[in-house]
Amino acid sequence: FFFSSRRRHTRSLCNWSSDVCSSDLEGVELLFPKARFFKEFALKLLKPVEAVNRGLLGAKIVGGLDLGINYPEYRGSTLLCVTESKTKQDIELLAESLESVLKGGA
Repeated sequence: FFFSSRRRHTRSLCNWSSDVCSSDLEGVELLFPKARFFKEFALKLLKPVEAVNRGLLGAKIVGGLDLGINYPEYRGSTLLCVTESKTKQDIELLAESLESVLKGGA
């Protein structure tokens, strides 16, 4: 089974995005580190999701879905989605903004 080059690019970008958004950021970890994913991934955050999303809006970034609303056992976790419409620069901005919000900035 062969993937089109666009599909390979998307898979590569999405895998890269979850690494960027979780690996080196203090206060962030993958909620399901052993799970496979394609465009969506869940992160456990040090701060409340609502506060993080409010801070991300300051950078004109729509934050992730607060999983704790529907799944109380996942309180403090967010579901992010990255598609082929996002560039590496977009993802790096998300990671930088997320880090800033978690450190207390906005």
